[in-house]
Amino acid sequence: MEASIWEAGGDEVAALVGARHGDPFGLLGLHETAAGLVLRAFVPGAATLEAVPDDGAPAFALGLRDPAGFFEGLVPAAGRFGYRLRAGNAGGSWMVRDAYAFGPVLGAVDDHLLVEGTHRQLYERLGAHPITHEGVDGVHFAVWAPNAQRVSVALDLVDRFSDGDAQRAYVKLSDDLKPWWDMIQDQQRKIMAATVESEREALIASRDELLLAFIRDHNLAAPIDQLVDSFEPFDRCLTVHACDEDVIRRSIAIDVKRLYRTFKPYIQAKRDAPKPEERDKDFGKGLESLFFRFLS
Repeated sequence: MEASIWEAGGDEVAALVGARHGDPFGLLGLHETAAGLVLRAFVPGAATLEAVPDDGAPAFALGLRDPAGFFEGLVPAAGRFGYRLRAGNAGGSWMVRDAYAFGPVLGAVDDHLLVEGTHRQLYERLGAHPITHEGVDGVHFAVWAPNAQRVSVALDLVDRFSDGDAQRAYVKLSDDLKPWWDMIQDQQRKIMAATVESEREALIASRDELLLAFIRDHNLAAPIDQLVDSFEPFDRCLTVHACDEDVIRRSIAIDVKRLYRTFKPYIQAKRDAPKPEERDKDFGKGLESLFFRFLS
């Protein structure tokens, strides 16, 4: 069957990647076509993309339509289903929860009253609100801007990051970790000089163990958790294309790369904690996603 029956039009794709599309929910996510169910996703920084069904069905690849990160493909399923996205590039792979996999939060009555100017609970419907929607925890954001062509909350996120507890944790950890950085300088030189891969991996593993011990001995877990978690809103904002990526990249890309490389052993240790009550499989997902996005 001709691919053109189910593929998105070139103008639509160009409008989406250029942040000019008037209805991204009408393009992204799962949609019925004459050829069957199709899944479309936009993940900037990704070179490959797979859909991973929540019900445990086999993952399937989506084709790259635009190098900016637009993917689409026919779905080997008869009906709608929950899913996550596994993105990849030269730096590795990361998981994304696609905001376009969900139905709307605001309903027809909300839309009608909003346009009419008679909605009496706008404070509950507009702005950012933590919710559980279709069984998944997240933050819903909505804004009424009738004359706007594009809405971005990037600068507000950057300001809150720069002036809030996360920045104070960042500054404190920079000081608290100085003794560890001094302690591993010789080991870092050995890692750089190692020519045998097994020797290099052993040195890296030893360095990572030193970091975990230092964090434990100096009670640094709480500020690290706070700092790592502070990047989740940036990732969510970029995932739903509500933020200007260039603004975010210029503001935090260097910090993201430095922090992910530094705390990757700690992040992995929390995900693989032996005690179920201490294990957090999603810890650091936002920071990790931003790292691979900005790596490209």
